[in-house]
Amino acid sequence: MNAATGWLVRGAPRPHDVTPSFFALYAEARGGRGRLARIAGRDAIIVVPGLFTERYPFYLRRAAARLRSLGLDVSWAPIDTDMTAVHNAKAVRDAIRAVAREGRRAILIGHSKGPNDVAAALSLHPDLAPSVRALVSLQAPYAGTPLADEAHGSRFWRTAVGTVVGGLFRGSARAFWELRYDERRQFIDAHPLPPVRMLSLVTTTAHAGPVLERTRRLIADRHGSPSDGFVPPVDAYIPGSRLVHLNGVDHGGLALPLCKSLFEPGRTVEALVATALLE
Repeated sequence: MNAATGWLVRGAPRPHDVTPSFFALYAEARGGRGRLARIAGRDAIIVVPGLFTERYPFYLRRAAARLRSLGLDVSWAPIDTDMTAVHNAKAVRDAIRAVAREGRRAILIGHSKGPNDVAAALSLHPDLAPSVRALVSLQAPYAGTPLADEAHGSRFWRTAVGTVVGGLFRGSARAFWELRYDERRQFIDAHPLPPVRMLSLVTTTAHAGPVLERTRRLIADRHGSPSDGFVPPVDAYIPGSRLVHLNGVDHGGLALPLCKSLFEPGRTVEALVATALLE
């Protein structure tokens, strides 16, 4: 395994694995006996999307539709998915404060880079912590991803990312480069998270969908790690959080229709949120 992969969890306490609890709650959800609506109560769900995902048709729509069908209040944090975590932290902060003004707490569901944006908001504004009931992190490159390091080492990809993100998208190329291991180490070391309830979903697959299979093989061959095609599970775990590890899910499996998942996306997210609130 590449020396940088897993840097954050080395020496950290062993995670509290609640995967069996997830499977029990997932079975309940599939059988129409899910408890999430009762558990969540009046608290509001805020979805924080991942990198560049404002351009992805149907992104996380199955999960959001499922949660709304349960009568839950679901909104999307108005972040710019082409921008950095610090930039997006302001929008996440404002969304949490809006919920708090209504006398409710926020249940944050972040996918991919989304949890990094949430973590930036919480670490920069620790006063938000009492207003957050839970952070559910779905497949976050929390410690970084080897794909950012690989691309940064190539002149071609540095130019391509700068041209596409900075030019075509009118965003910041740093939104991707800050997922390099060195960048994430510097930010996490300087910005500790306040105590909040968290659950980390980490995923692996032996064969990803057509978009992610090539990157899955690159991570396996060059970094010696299983992955979901974007992030190794050791880098998707937020220390101090509860852990759910699912195999057979690629990085888009819960978010995009054509990606691979052995689990039904809507009920998976339903069960993950229930697990986060109960465990």
